[in-house]
Amino acid sequence: MKLSQTSLDELMSISTEKKIDFIFNGIADEGRSCEYALLLGAPFIEAERRALYAARLYNEGRVKYIIPSGG
Repeated sequence: MKLSQTSLDELMSISTEKKIDFIFNGIADEGRSCEYALLLGAPFIEAERRALYAARLYNEGRVKYIIPSGG
């Protein structure tokens, strides 16, 4: 499924799990370092996973600052 070939109605009808897979499939951590990491808000379980990952990046010295955003 390609986003350019998918209608809004089709996107709204698929499960949340499939939407997440659709959006993030193929995204991988390349091991690079940077100065800032943007920690986006999300529902609780996803927010916890993101926060722990951001903390890991910080503790490994891969980011100097974590910028939280969202609700």
